[in-house]
Amino acid sequence: MEQKYAIVLRCTVCLIFIWAISPYQSFGVQIAASLLAIYVTKFAFRHHLSITTETLIDSTILTALTLTIVSSSGGLTSPVFFLVYFLLFILSLLLTPTIPLIISFALILYFLFSSSISTQSELIPLLSFPLITPLAVYFGRQHKGRLHAQHDAMHLTETVRRETQDVLLWISTTFTRNLEELHTEIEKIPNLTDLQWPHIKKLQQTIIRLSKMGRKLQDAIEED
Repeated sequence: MEQKYAIVLRCTVCLIFIWAISPYQSFGVQIAASLLAIYVTKFAFRHHLSITTETLIDSTILTALTLTIVSSSGGLTSPVFFLVYFLLFILSLLLTPTIPLIISFALILYFLFSSSISTQSELIPLLSFPLITPLAVYFGRQHKGRLHAQHDAMHLTETVRRETQDVLLWISTTFTRNLEELHTEIEKIPNLTDLQWPHIKKLQQTIIRLSKMGRKLQDAIEED
């Protein structure tokens, strides 16, 4: 799946690069507006899309929109170049934590060949990528770790709920019924001697206590 994400995002960068070096670069506002319109239109078909597909569409539109805005406002000298850094963080949260490592090289090449570089100081934003990218990967891994922890907690809660239902069902049916049947069969035992009767009586009392304990346990579980 990560390879699919990487291919789609690289193709997106390539398409925006072709636009950035073409005579149609002045249509950045129209392209940005079109991308926003596509993003809004997507919500009308959202219920037909899987989570993976929707996430990929969002990431693609966001990448194209960010590059369009930055390129239209000066490229490496754009006052909103920081949006590219935010893009790396967002992609690591939306897709996989290692996506910034894959896409950063494509972004560096994009700005190197699409921007008019007149002084070496204009390359400073590109030198920030080796610093920003590991941070984006780190935050992405932290986010995925929290999601996995939440999923494990939900799974554990569901398992406990099912086990509790099974215990309640066993107490209310099998356990109680078997005790009642045992008590009934004991009462049917004929010709008890004086020596046997105290033991039988004690056994009946034990059965009654077990039945009460079962009901108390059932009530306690239902209250929790």
